[in-house]
Amino acid sequence: MRMLEIEWSRGRMTICLNTFFPTTKANVKKLLGIIDLDDPHRDRLAAQLERYFREKVLECELAKMAFAREAAHYGQAAEWIKRRIETGVSVIGAPLSETGLKSEKDAYKYNIRAAKNSLMASRRYSKLFDQFMGYLEILSRWKGRL
Repeated sequence: MRMLEIEWSRGRMTICLNTFFPTTKANVKKLLGIIDLDDPHRDRLAAQLERYFREKVLECELAKMAFAREAAHYGQAAEWIKRRIETGVSVIGAPLSETGLKSEKDAYKYNIRAAKNSLMASRRYSKLFDQFMGYLEILSRWKGRL
């Protein structure tokens, strides 16, 4: 777990970054205000926060792409199965039996469901990517005014 240790004249605070984020932009601005109170360590804390945001951006980008590829894979598999169901011919060219047809229909449903779930996960990571990019922008503006 990544921790952010902040100290100022009247107290101290430890923030678990994985628990605190994602959060609202308003909360990020409040956190930066608290970091401002820890004058001697402000730059180190800002660098630590920036490093965390950049890691999360990369993590979200990689997960988004992996889930998108997975969704495409399941979608393509569903299309192939759909063709076999429509033609009534198995992979090896033999006619599908009653149980074979049922099995293919079940596989088709599974692949459609898996493609949908993977696509939803890809979209979730895309939104998280945008959130962390927004945090980086706020942090950049905050550092620019120091």
